[in-house]
Amino acid sequence: MSAAVARAGVDLDSAADVTILVPPFGADDDSTMHDGMDAYVSLHGGADGHVRRALSAGNAVIEPSAQSIADWLRGVSNTRRAA
Repeated sequence: MSAAVARAGVDLDSAADVTILVPPFGADDDSTMHDGMDAYVSLHGGADGHVRRALSAGNAVIEPSAQSIADWLRGVSNTRRAA
């Protein structure tokens, strides 16, 4: 991924790292989780509910590829610089 990020000119140090922990008895409050995010990357087709929640929260839904993530990060970086 770092080669794609370098080609895209994205500064990963300015992007946040996110770790999601799912409680042992399930994620009862996924909507709150999505409300606190800016984007969602679906890693498999069994997460349609998360895709719907992410879209409902106004978040970008990004393909799980280095180029898609780099493109999104570049857009966010440009938006923040312009603000």
